[in-house]
Amino acid sequence: MKSSKILAPIFLGLLALTGTSSANAQAVIDTLDNGNLSVTGMRPRSGCTVLFNPQGELLQNGRSCNLRDISEAQSVIDSYLREQDSGLY
Repeated sequence: MKSSKILAPIFLGLLALTGTSSANAQAVIDTLDNGNLSVTGMRPRSGCTVLFNPQGELLQNGRSCNLRDISEAQSVIDSYLREQDSGLY
């Protein structure tokens, strides 16, 4: 399994770019062995994890995720992928 990467500096930049709520400042993106991306921590202590494929398409969301969590996770992953594509990180 690849090691998890906590990308706090990227998330601060993402917040500035996307205008998402400050709750996303806690979000963490992990890269899984198969290339999928998991996003956790949209809200403190929620236990919500959302899984995306490498293209940013939703694959699965955890039982504790509500529609707002999923929407915020999608915003985080979209911004992350835009930054990766532009070579800013």
